[in-house]
Amino acid sequence: MVYNYQDVAASLDGVEWDIHQGARTTHGDWPVETKEEFCLVGANRRYDQGEEWTQLFVRLLAEEDPFDHDGEFFTVRGAHCLPRCIQEGGPVLMSAAFTQTGREFAAKYCDVLFTTISNIENGKRHVESLREASDCSGRRLSIYTPVHIVCRDTRVAAEAYYDHYATEFGDHGAVDTYIAENSRSGKPALAAAMKLQRKRIAGGFGSYGIVGSPGDVAEQILQLRDAGFCGISVSFVDFVSELPHFLETVMPRLEAAGIR
Repeated sequence: MVYNYQDVAASLDGVEWDIHQGARTTHGDWPVETKEEFCLVGANRRYDQGEEWTQLFVRLLAEEDPFDHDGEFFTVRGAHCLPRCIQEGGPVLMSAAFTQTGREFAAKYCDVLFTTISNIENGKRHVESLREASDCSGRRLSIYTPVHIVCRDTRVAAEAYYDHYATEFGDHGAVDTYIAENSRSGKPALAAAMKLQRKRIAGGFGSYGIVGSPGDVAEQILQLRDAGFCGISVSFVDFVSELPHFLETVMPRLEAAGIR
């Protein structure tokens, strides 16, 4: 869920926690075209604004009496939250970020972070650094990463299909547009990295690619676990045919290794 008013956000989360016993809010980077709609500042200040927003949101959940706030980005009068959130400590705060600033924000304020990685070894270093930073903030950050999976009976067949859809029939115009939008929105480092990962963008929106036989796929997922990730979000080209194959051939290997 994405909210642009803290009092509405806090109240809805209180209701949602009562209903679902697990409310969750999200906070992450914003596309250029949505900044005016949500009164967002430029890319260089987006996390400064996000920090003040989050502090207000947490205060609304914690305090019982109405309060005023005069900040750099927000002015609030008589703010309060009804119904109260019954979850101790408030709802789970989740962020999605790739930039260093975004990751630091998550380590300071969030419970869950989704972030992309270039490879497993770099991912392990990022996890260790983020856990250390979150511990210093008195939090315990759970870190997840998205992956796209191409699993076939053999590694050769999986790599051939990956080349087929991500290179031979990849939407290269869409890839160019996606990289350009990130550059315009103040993420030149991310855009530069994306230029080196065009196949990953075409193949899985820039997420980490796991390609190979069932044994290969299971091994790489276990490597992500050993690198410190709490979990992954999974995508396939064709869920109808590929998800059953994954459940039948990969999941038994993961369950045998203690992953469920």
